Amino acid sequence: MQNQHPADVILRSSEKESFYSWKIFLSMSSPVFSDMFTLPQPDTVNEEDVCDDEQVPVIDLEEDSRTLGHILSLCHPPSCVGTRFQLNSLPELRNVLDATEKYDMGNALRMALEELSNPSLLRDDSLGIYALACQHACHEAARLAAKHTLTLPCLVPQYVPALERIHAGHLCRLFLYREACATAVCSLAADHTWVVYTQYTSLFRCDQSETDDKLEWTAVRNPPSRKYPDGRVEHVSVHKWWMEYMKRSEYALQRWPHSDAVKDDRLVDDALHAISTLKCEGCQAFQVSQTFQSFMRIFAEKIDRCIAEVEIVLGF
Repeated sequence: MQNQHPADVILRSSEKESFYSWKIFLSMSSPVFSDMFTLPQPDTVNEEDVCDDEQVPVIDLEEDSRTLGHILSLCHPPSCVGTRFQLNSLPELRNVLDATEKYDMGNALRMALEELSNPSLLRDDSLGIYALACQHACHEAARLAAKHTLTLPCLVPQYVPALERIHAGHLCRLFLYREACATAVCSLAADHTWVVYTQYTSLFRCDQSETDDKLEWTAVRNPPSRKYPDGRVEHVSVHKWWMEYMKRSEYALQRWPHSDAVKDDRLVDDALHAISTLKCEGCQAFQVSQTFQSFMRIFAEKIDRCIAEVEIVLGF
């Protein structure tokens, strides 16, 4: 929007960069600017308050050039702007939201708030997006950001400036949501009755169940039948390495309730190493390692579905 002519007002950023604009668009977008333009003007004007070339009035603003460019792109027709509104970082979004609120640009604010669902911003700073969503009472954006925070192995790994803008209640609700997700997914690692054992026969009912001291027992589920529509629970033998993997998965999910926790390289490598030391010919024939990795994918999908059923309780 810079150097667009003819213009009847110039907005100057904090870096003294000029943006040519039109009072009609600014007045329609912002009652603050509308009032500013209707105020009586002084009889004498400082030289720096007008552009020498066009005698166009200049208004100095506190916003930096990027912020000013963004908010003007939101309140001018596309043909006047020339560039599309696009944010690259959370600080940029925060500055735009502050400016649109400051100048009471209702429509521009609503469009800027849509960026709270920007996939790249959610990926890079889900906790910061959650804070902004709570600050502006955007329920759906806060819910989505809360879910994305589960990708963080540690919820608050370092200082997050955006948290200064919300009260402790919002952060407490996020911790409670994470705890609820952990409780839900840990049950999958502790209770194996969701596992249909016929899908993973090489993991269960080892032929050496009577002689191998590396076996344990667990409860799994039979496939559904006419008599048992939900499948019948049955106790079967299983190698200790699998039970160890599930126990360690439960511990990992307590700290990090996310499907990536059970796909951790160290966790998986230890299980695969244990598989490689198996001496049961039957287990080796069934290619346990491939079966285990298939099970692990289903386990991760089950975790994702379980988390999807947990809703954060927001105070707005």
